[in-house]
Formats: sequence, structure tokens, C-alpha cells
Amino acid sequence: MTLVEVSIMIFIAAAPYRLGEMRAFVSCFANAHVFSGAYLSVLTMSGNDWPPWERFNDWVHSICVVTFDLELGQALEVIYPGDAVLSTQEKTNICYLAFPDSNSGNTKDTNFHFRIRRSTTEISPSQRALLERSSNAASFDPSYLYGFVHFRQQKDPSIQRGYYQKSLVLITILPFFNLFSIVIERIALQFFENGEPAIEAACHDMDQWPSPCAGEPLSLPLLGSLLRIRIPCQADLPLDFRMLPALKDINGSNMDTVLISSVHQVDMYKALHTVINHLQLLWELVLIGEPLLVMANTPQRCSSIVQALVSLIAPLRYHNDYRPFFTIHDSEFKEYSSKSRAPLVFFFIFDTNFHRFLQ
Repeated sequence: MTLVEVSIMIFIAAAPYRLGEMRAFVSCFANAHVFSGAYLSVLTMSGNDWPPWERFNDWVHSICVVTFDLELGQALEVIYPGDAVLSTQEKTNICYLAFPDSNSGNTKDTNFHFRIRRSTTEISPSQRALLERSSNAASFDPSYLYGFVHFRQQKDPSIQRGYYQKSLVLITILPFFNLFSIVIERIALQFFENGEPAIEAACHDMDQWPSPCAGEPLSLPLLGSLLRIRIPCQADLPLDFRMLPALKDINGSNMDTVLISSVHQVDMYKALHTVINHLQLLWELVLIGEPLLVMANTPQRCSSIVQALVSLIAPLRYHNDYRPFFTIHDSEFKEYSSKSRAPLVFFFIFDTNFHRFLQ
């Protein structure tokens, strides 16, 4: 019996009610083969012993379908899973931020993300373990939710408005931009072709995912594909890619495999190449927490620029508030645009049509 096995047995005897934390701990070590077969089978349990949606909720809060109603405007059509809890303000903000805030006639699909305040700071034991082990750059703030959006607009003469408009939004507290951008795009493409059963199938797949554990290669099945990721941990060195070969060890899987070399790092050159001559100044402004206003003609460009700016000071973590996409309909717009109070330090992201509201 190894020392780790003894520690786990003591953990069970001393605190049997902390089963969720034990599972998160075991999940982090399962790939390292530190347990003997007998003990590992007892500790990890079978899939049927996990409460429904527990693993899903470790990664994702919910998946929302937002549509445009001629009488109501943007409206929340459905939420998966059905028992996911969102406050009225959160639902309102998700609806408004799920659509590009402009009258563009663009008929291409659009992907972007936003960030809103969360009505609670509660997290699961697995998420707490992840928060303690993950690197600063990949860490998260339980006070905020991220929304990863896939928006589709198509001309449709049968609709009075003239366009079919609908968004699929993945809600999570984890800032894994590269991972969830791929996840929501794959789910959305299946959804627009096959309807809600595609979301149900994706939720079922995500409920089979291992707990999010920093420092370990993870395999995440999704709609016939296998996403291979590694969440950086505190012991990682900046720009250290020695762990990438472990992600490529697929062991002969027949599934379509997608290697995601970084779950959180954005392509900074692609996002900031137009202002590269001002990069030093931008780095200084972000580092000292000066307010910045970014305006762009698409939410996709808005969100990518802001996330790149926040990442400029990595491995330091940006602790001020920032919004990758923001509109005048947001419930906090009046608070942030008030002239009677000192400005908060964060990134304001607007559609270019609304700069006049700040004047």
C-alpha cells in the first residue's frame, strides 16, 4: 500500500461527508497510476455512482438557447440542464449579450464571449481544488460567469423581421477560451442541423468528463470527437511546452481527436497586430490598472482584443473588472457610465454606435 493510498483511507475515515473533494483528489492522481488496482476501483467508483450532472457542473453551468421574439426582443428559449439556476438579472444580461448589438446584415455565423457578474460565489469541491492548483493565468474568479456564444443570422422571408436569428450560449465560470470556443461551435453546428437533441447529447457527453484537474492530460469526449487538453498548474514554467507530447499520446483512439495546446491563451498577435506599435504603452496601462475603452465593429473582435490585453501581463493575473463585450442594455450600464462617480478600472467594450452614450 502506498503513502497516497493510506492518506486517502484516512481521508475517508475522518470526513466521509466530503465525498466530492475526495473524488476531485482521486481524479487528479488517477492518470499517474499511484493507486493499486483494488483501491482505485473502490475510490473512483463506477459512473452510475456519480450524482446526475455533477461532472457536467464542474465544467459548465448551463447551455442556453436565445432567440429573437418580435414582441419581447431577445428571449431565453430553453436552458440545459432544466434545473440550472440563473437569477433574473443574469438571464436578462445573457439574452442581451447573446446577440451582436448592431443592425448588421451579415449572414455569417459569429463566435464571441462575454463576462457578467454572478449572483453567487459558490463553487463545487472539484472547482475549489482546481482553483488551488491552477496557474494564475488560468485561474478564475467565482464572482463572474463567462458566456461563449455562437450566433447565427440568416435571411428568411417567411419571418416578419426578415432574418432568422438565434444564439447558443455556453455559461461557465472557467475562463478556458480556446476550449469552450471549440465546444460551443461544435454543439451549435449540430444544433442548427438536428435541433435540441444535439444539446442533450452534448450535455450527456460532458457529464462523462473527468473532473477539471490542473497539471494532468485530460480526454474530453464530445459528439463523436475527443478533445485533448491540459490545464496549467502552479508548478508550470511560462512558455514551457514539454507537456505537449503527453497530449498527443492517444493510445490508438478511433475518435476524431482535437489537440488543444492551451485552454486559455489567446492569439495575441492576431488580436493586437493593428496596434503593435503601441504594445508597450498598452502593457503599462494594463499593468497599473488604468481604464481602457475598446470599440470595434464586431463582438468577436471586441472580445478577442480585450482578452489579449488582459493576457499581456501574464503570468500575472489581471484582478480588475473587464468586459469582453458590453452593450447599453446591460443591467450595469448606468452604473459604469455615471458621471457622478469615479470610473471603475476595467475594460469597456461597446459597439461603435454607442460611444455617444459615454460623452
